[in-house]
Amino acid sequence: MSNKPPIVFINTSYPPVVPELEEKFTVYNHRDAKDQATLLAQAAGHARAVYTNGSSWIPALLDALPKLELIACSSTGYDEFDLELIKRRGIRLTHSPDLTSTDVADLAMALMLAAARRVTWGERYLRCGDWVAKGRPPLTRRVSGKTIGIIGLGAIGRKVAKRAIGFDMTISYQGPSKKDDVPYRYYADLVEMARDVDFVVVACIGGPAP
Repeated sequence: MSNKPPIVFINTSYPPVVPELEEKFTVYNHRDAKDQATLLAQAAGHARAVYTNGSSWIPALLDALPKLELIACSSTGYDEFDLELIKRRGIRLTHSPDLTSTDVADLAMALMLAAARRVTWGERYLRCGDWVAKGRPPLTRRVSGKTIGIIGLGAIGRKVAKRAIGFDMTISYQGPSKKDDVPYRYYADLVEMARDVDFVVVACIGGPAP
């Protein structure tokens, strides 16, 4: 057996990560295995870590890895994990809180612009030839100078706000508590904020918790 530490690779869709992991670890590739049960049986006696980007395998596969000590999650959030179960097993859980926040904030602005300017509708209008039969499309809404309400002013929410400043937008936010280090208007009531702004961006943790 290789002297490299054994890990189980589960559920991630980023192709280059497998050869990168194989440089340092003995990788049991659960995602691509034709016989996943056999692979888990082979890994069960010595695999102490799992590399994943999701939690859909928990708790179904947790019992198959009795020596598991670490779940390394490459995703930002961990709200879908059964934290109580993981804690009872004495397993450590890591995640990457700021790995994709810049990209998500960029995408949030792109979606807001696309919605306001009806970008996808306009593309279909052009491609199907309606611009010839029906003439110029109607005017759309601008984003610059409008008001934006951000639900959740964490790492992503703050980066959305930073980008909104570049569009001369007036920024408000809603969350469990007021932040003392930002100048934006705080709303304790989500509905009240939604009534007062032109655009709402949701950047909070999912799940039933407030």
